[in-house]
Amino acid sequence: MMFNLSFLNAGILIAGLAAIIPLLIHLFAKQKPKKIYFSSLLFIKKSLKERNKSIKIKNILLIIIRTLIILLSILAIARPALKIPILKNKQAHHDTAVAIILDNSLSMDYLTDTETEFQKAKSTIQKINNMLMDKDISILLTRDKSWNQLNSQITYGKISEEILPSIDLSWNCEKMSDVIEIAKQKLQETHYLNKEIYIVSDYQNENDLPLESDIPIFYIPVSEIESRHNIACIRSEVQSVLTGHNQKKTILFDIQNFSDQPYNDVIIKMTLNSAVVAEKMLSLQAGQIKSESFIVPAPQPGWNHGWIEVKNERFTPDNRHFFSFFTDTKIHVGILADSPIPKSFLSMLKLYGATYEIIDSQNFSNSSISQYSFFIVYYNQFPARLHLMLNSIKNQNKNALILLKNGMNSEDINWLENLSGTKISKHDSKEHRLSYINVHHPLTNLFTAQHIRNQEVLPVYHLQVNSGINPLIQASDNLIAHENYFVFWNIDVSNEKQDFLYESFFPVFAYRSFQYVNMSHQSKNDYYCGDPIELFDAQIKENFNPPLSVKNSNYTFTKTGIYEITEKENEPVLIPVNIKSFQESGYQRIKQKSKDNIYFLDSQWENHILQSRLGYEIWKYLFVLVLFLILAEMILIKKHENRIS
Repeated sequence: MMFNLSFLNAGILIAGLAAIIPLLIHLFAKQKPKKIYFSSLLFIKKSLKERNKSIKIKNILLIIIRTLIILLSILAIARPALKIPILKNKQAHHDTAVAIILDNSLSMDYLTDTETEFQKAKSTIQKINNMLMDKDISILLTRDKSWNQLNSQITYGKISEEILPSIDLSWNCEKMSDVIEIAKQKLQETHYLNKEIYIVSDYQNENDLPLESDIPIFYIPVSEIESRHNIACIRSEVQSVLTGHNQKKTILFDIQNFSDQPYNDVIIKMTLNSAVVAEKMLSLQAGQIKSESFIVPAPQPGWNHGWIEVKNERFTPDNRHFFSFFTDTKIHVGILADSPIPKSFLSMLKLYGATYEIIDSQNFSNSSISQYSFFIVYYNQFPARLHLMLNSIKNQNKNALILLKNGMNSEDINWLENLSGTKISKHDSKEHRLSYINVHHPLTNLFTAQHIRNQEVLPVYHLQVNSGINPLIQASDNLIAHENYFVFWNIDVSNEKQDFLYESFFPVFAYRSFQYVNMSHQSKNDYYCGDPIELFDAQIKENFNPPLSVKNSNYTFTKTGIYEITEKENEPVLIPVNIKSFQESGYQRIKQKSKDNIYFLDSQWENHILQSRLGYEIWKYLFVLVLFLILAEMILIKKHENRIS
């Protein structure tokens, strides 16, 4: 075969049917001449016969010209590409502006054969790059917004070979539709008429893909895999076991099978402080989520960090889920009070093994907060400075036990209502029998309803339950203890004559309250890739790499792992950062079909691309021919009019 003709916009060829319009107009619009009889006009009839013959030839020519004008215009719009074998080595084609989008989402890290799909994608882009000519324009984009801002520049000719190795997987990707819009905007900045967008991807299904485009978009696959095998750890949570000062930790975790087939003998490991300390095997059905736990019997003093890991060799980004917690062996309590705390209460602190210090609010500073394990607040009038102190304690992830005390004014009550999440009514001077205990909360899960039976307590105020708090103990509809950021006691500890303070239940409850508020350093495990954190004069170590200085700005987590953050004069804090969404874990292949300038190619994608990359597009020549035909039509019509006149 000497040549191969193809069309880049083949769908427009259906409009070629419009080429019969001039013929239809000629047939139906032609009027039958009216017969008028005259005397013998032999010479005139002979002249008319010759003239009609000439008119018929002219009309046939006009029909042919007009049909060709319509037909060639439609062919030109369809962008015919003529591929000639002798041009193959020259890689001749019309100048084109090409935007290449590399899908660097986590799903691209799936291992097929001996390479990940991300590695295959880079090889594919190199093949596309070899098709480009010096006069072409190329733009490389990824789904990493920050990378695009620094590197996505318009380039004449091929993409630099140094760029591809610098691209890594992104833990916080932009939507593909947003990246496509950026590609279109950049292509519009060029003066080239020919524009194309190539997307090199694993065909992971997304709900926001465009359904049509004014610029041709070619999806190029990196593999033909329809389904994947993947098991991920999707959650880990540190839960303290309130027994003794060692404070045993229970690590709760969830494992999910994202595959469409069951798995047996899945190995799950727990790593703590860089050492594997526990291991178990699980079996999961297709799509199943299974909740399990590990026990940390004796964590080391200070910060502890680790992760739950599932052994999965094909897809690794979601194998680990990180956690951290703090173990405090030297318990030092800061007491904020405007009057002496009852000796019976202080004796319980000693029993707990804690030392305490009465803090002068005037000498209190934010930098001193880290010196204390937790705080006890005992005020009947809350000065404005105390408001600021409690906010600082909360912001530094410390806890406090607040003992309500009689004598607060209305302003203090309003402020405390907002802080505690409860409605505070009048002073309550009567004893109330305990009626409820929260057996699901770690502070009170040691007890049952049997422990509070027939026990009475003297509350300070009448507290009404509002939403957003965790009730711990109630007496009828009156809260005795609850949690909302801090732990609140609505117990008159100054009245040492009440029997409740000497019941066997109360010392245990007090002891566990101290333990619970002492868990202040425990990370909440709610930091994710892509989330910003506001820092002021801080040092950040990502996975214990060399530190990075951050000055009064937001820092965005870009990878999962353990981050050590040291802010100003505070002690270092370990923060676990995990994946926010597991959409990339559950692979679903695109089901859309090629239409409206969007093409989903297969493994033979190179042949399709060669239709435009190799050979000439001849649409310009067709338009020139159309102009000549229009000119010829005008000349014919002009001659006919002159002849009539």
